[in-house]
Order: sequence, then C-alpha cells, then structure tokens
Amino acid sequence: MMRRLSVFLVLIIGFSVNWAQAQMTVRGVTGYSKEYTDADNSRTYFAGFAGTCPAANGNTTCNSCDEGSIKPCNFTNAYPTLPLSIRISYTGTINSGQSVDVLLGTEDVTAAFVVTLEGGSTFSATTTWADLCRLADSTSPNCEKGLATQDLKFSIDAANGGTAQSVSVRIGASYVDAGTANGTGWFFQECETGTVPSGQGWCFAQTKPGDGKVYFENLVYSPGYPGSGSSEYKQVVLFYEVGNDNEGDQDIFNRITTKSNSKTIDINKTTVYEWTSNNVGGFSNGQRVCFRLANQDVTGNIKYFTPNSANTTNWCSTPTAVVGLLDGKSCFIATAAFGSTMAPEVEWFRKFRNEYLLTNTWGRKFVKFYYQNSPPLADWIAQREWARTTVRTALWPFLAFSWISVNYGLIWALLFGVASTTLLIESFILVRRRFKLRSQA
Repeated sequence: MMRRLSVFLVLIIGFSVNWAQAQMTVRGVTGYSKEYTDADNSRTYFAGFAGTCPAANGNTTCNSCDEGSIKPCNFTNAYPTLPLSIRISYTGTINSGQSVDVLLGTEDVTAAFVVTLEGGSTFSATTTWADLCRLADSTSPNCEKGLATQDLKFSIDAANGGTAQSVSVRIGASYVDAGTANGTGWFFQECETGTVPSGQGWCFAQTKPGDGKVYFENLVYSPGYPGSGSSEYKQVVLFYEVGNDNEGDQDIFNRITTKSNSKTIDINKTTVYEWTSNNVGGFSNGQRVCFRLANQDVTGNIKYFTPNSANTTNWCSTPTAVVGLLDGKSCFIATAAFGSTMAPEVEWFRKFRNEYLLTNTWGRKFVKFYYQNSPPLADWIAQREWARTTVRTALWPFLAFSWISVNYGLIWALLFGVASTTLLIESFILVRRRFKLRSQA
C-alpha cells in the first residue's frame, strides 16, 4: 500500500513540475522568412538567404526576386542583420536574482539576446540571425553556412523562490550563394533520362495545352528528394511569360526572369511525391506561353531553375479551346471521324500539333484558324456515318505523315509524302491507260 502511495506521489509531483514548466508560452515570432507546422503541431521558423536586400531594410524581410534575373532568390529574403524577436509570456513574476537563459541546441547564447520586460508577465527576446549563426559556427558570421534546424530554448531558473519555467522555439536557416554566376543551386540538370546529381529537386516536366491553361506532365525529381532540415523542398515555383505575335519560343523563354509572373505549387507527401496542382491558368487561348521551373526549399529559397540550354518545346505551350489537337467529341473533324478523343489516331494528330505546328508562327496561325472554322463541319460529319467513313479514309495519309514526323522526323515524313504522291499519280495514270485501252478494244 505504501509503495503504491509513493508511486502516486511521484507521479503527482512529476506532473506538477511539467505543468509548471509549461507555463512559459510563445506569443509571437517576427523576423523570419517561412513558418511551418509539423505533424505534431510544433512550429519551426526559418530564415532563407538568397540574393541581397537593400542596405537599410528595417526589421522586415525583402523580395530579392525583384532584381529580375535568373538566379537564386527568395520572396521573403532574410539578411544577416534581420532581427529575430520572440515574445513570451510566463506565470508569476521574475524575482530578483532570476534571469532568462537561452540555449541554441546545447550552446549558451544568452549574451546574444536583448531581453525586454513588457509588464503583465511578458517579455521579448531579440537578436540577429548573424549573431545566432556566428555563435553556432564561428566560420559563418553572416549565415553563409546556414543554421541546422534546432531548438532555441528559453528558461527562467528557480532562484529566490521563483518557479522554474522553459519553452522552446525551433529555428533553422539555409544559404544559397547568388553572387557567383552559375554556381551551385542556380540551374538543374534535366533528368528525364540518365543519371543526374542528387538534391536538385524537380528537374524535368513537359507542358500540354488546355482551355485557358497549361498542364504539366512527365514530372521527374532528382535522387534524394525532398531532402531534410533547412534544405527540405516544399514547393515548386513556375515563372512564365506570354509571347507576342511572331515571337519564337526561345525569345519568350529568354525573357523569363524571377520578376516575371509566377505560380507557387505545394508538394504532396505521399509514397510518391507529386504536385498539388499540375496546371497554370488564366491565359487567353491561342497565345504562346513559356515557363521556367524552380524549386523552393523550406526556408523560402528559390533555386535550381530550368537551364538556359533546355529544349523550349518542353517548356512552351499554347492554350486552346480544348486539351490537345482535334479534340472535343462533336467539335473537331478528326474526333468526329474516329469517334473518340482517346482514339490512337487522334492522339497522333495531337502529338504532331504539339511538336510541329505549335512551335512556329505559321503553324500556330493554322491551328487558330482550324479551331475557329472546323466546329460546324465536324458537327455535320458526326451525324452521318457515310461522311465519317469518307473522312476517316481521307485522313489516313495525313495520319501516316503525322506518325512518321513524330517518330522519325519531318524530313522522313516529307520523303514519304513525295513518294506516296508519286505512287498515287503513277497508279492513276496506269489505271487510266488500261481503262482507255479497254474502251478502244
């Protein structure tokens, strides 16, 4: 009986101590780039250093992407002198002789903080990110080596009859050198095939046109994705520009900078990582759009962009009234003839459009003209079986031309076209001669 009572008293005392220690509460944090809440509802505050901020930037982050180039940046960029301030409430009062002690991991960093009592059992503790980074690693005075994700623990001791209390704030930082041209983190190596370096994030995608939007498919990420700690990837950022009349894909692509329009897309953490959305919308149909993909880590740093040497065919697309070429069951001629948007024949026409027609000015004009003028004829064909049979027969040579173009190249398709036309003409002449000879016999 006494043993059970002793255990009970120990449990009560232990609970009381833990309860007392939990009475320090974080009321607010300022001076960081990104905040994330983990599965256990614990929050982590990150600083991201990529690019530069104005010399006199006050107490807030800046948008280093506004510089307008293609290099690492951060929409909420930190800088070494950015003040990190934590506001904390506590129970009771701080008695004479008590102090607020601060640990970064196991390192005492109390001297780096200015503690200000606000009254009402609340205080704020303020330092700079440079001071934290320097204390964590003397060779990183301006956070050039980042800061490993770890706890910043605030404690009040139990001196002079006071109550011991503590609370922790989790912080971390990452740094990308945006000063050395084409340095680490600037561009990814496209990874649709072969072995590529790890840690690049998402490193391949292909665009596909939609109605007022552009879809992304064949998405690939590099080994080691998504990383961990302050270098973990959380989003992709798609920067884009809309083309002007007669402007080629390369020219549009070259105009894209970090100051261009952009869309940020979260990443789903499942057994296989995937984007929460695979499209960007709000475009006018018929206008060419080109994209650069970039990866955003947990601190907000944006890095590993689509390289300048990328095949722009993968990164440019033209939104259309429907997804793909000759789509829409009762809207376009090929679909009306073959009976389904999913017919293999329609798919080959679609690939031919994406690879050959929409990659040049005259091709885009033809597609636009086709979309504007073909629906009435397609409706008429779809309602008559004999018309569908006739159109299917007439489309077979064009289908063969599209198939050869996609699989072997346009030159082989043109040679096929010339050979087929020559054979057709010679066959027509031969039949005509035989018919004439028979009529004369």
